[in-house]
Amino acid sequence: MKKTQHPNVAKVNKKRTVYVPDLLEEQIHLQIAQYLDLVIKRPSRWHTVEVSNQSGTWAAMHRQKRLKAKGVRTGWPDICIYWNNLEYDGWGCWLLRLVFLEVKSAKGKLTEKQEALHAELKEDGHHVYVVRSVDEVKEILNELGVI
Repeated sequence: MKKTQHPNVAKVNKKRTVYVPDLLEEQIHLQIAQYLDLVIKRPSRWHTVEVSNQSGTWAAMHRQKRLKAKGVRTGWPDICIYWNNLEYDGWGCWLLRLVFLEVKSAKGKLTEKQEALHAELKEDGHHVYVVRSVDEVKEILNELGVI
């Protein structure tokens, strides 16, 4: 049986290995935000959506209650890109495309609410992606022609 190497372990030499930990979702989100600041130019825009957390700590539940009172929806993607590709629709309006990014860590999974909302957004014609790195975001934005 062939022995496979864990993806987070980088071989340094034959005697020693170094464990490279997965990035936290917040760290990945920050990296993506910094990248989007560099590549998304006017008239397109992007922003982070304030998200509600489902963790069970008292502070998280209190924050969840405040966010819910403000109308924040559970399951909404983390980042929204308003992409204006300067196409004119012939009716006096510029076409605006929405690209939604759900940021997850390497092992992160979508909740049922996220899956349902993402399906609805896709049905409405929007682009919705789960991303785990800046490289994935670059690939998606290149593929869509945003950058």
